[in-house]
Amino acid sequence: MDNSGDWFLVKTQEGYTGYVHKSRLKTSLNDRVSILLYPRPDLGSIPKQLEISSEDIEYLHKVSDWDFVRVPHMVGYLAPKNPKKYSFLAEEDFTLKEQKGFWDKLLG
Repeated sequence: MDNSGDWFLVKTQEGYTGYVHKSRLKTSLNDRVSILLYPRPDLGSIPKQLEISSEDIEYLHKVSDWDFVRVPHMVGYLAPKNPKKYSFLAEEDFTLKEQKGFWDKLLG
């Protein structure tokens, strides 16, 4: 066994103890998750709350910080853990510059 922390000491209902790799464990804590599935990568869109098995989430690709996923019978976006304050379309903070009007330029 390696020391990577991927092995767990388990005890069966029959009283046997031993080590099992984490890929072979299935716990009731990891079976169901509650997610908000958005129709587009925008916090302004209306999400649908789903209670599904964590094994049913298939990660397809990333759009900005959003994960595009497939769950049973639908696809959608999972919001990032720390969403940006502004939309991903406007990365910079824009400030308006004062401009002279037509008559100001002509007369002034």
